[in-house]
Amino acid sequence: YAILRNWVAQGAALDAVSDSQVKSLRVAPAQQTLQPQETYQLRVQAAFADGSTEDVTALCTFESTNKDVAVVDRGGRVEACGAGDAALI
Repeated sequence: YAILRNWVAQGAALDAVSDSQVKSLRVAPAQQTLQPQETYQLRVQAAFADGSTEDVTALCTFESTNKDVAVVDRGGRVEACGAGDAALI
């Protein structure tokens, strides 16, 4: 809400489509090992066609493929729940 509201308040100017295209997303850390109850923070970085980069973590949604092993909240905070492997998407 705040991002959209601020954009409208600033005149809702559009970037050129060719410059604002997302060329890549990078999630860090790409791999992590934890003990149960340990946590870490995911960060998502977008690279745009104009060469700029931006932290877009707050715009992303996250999910664990195995919630018995790891859970991830809306903000990208991961918590290990048990032994095993889990992919975060």
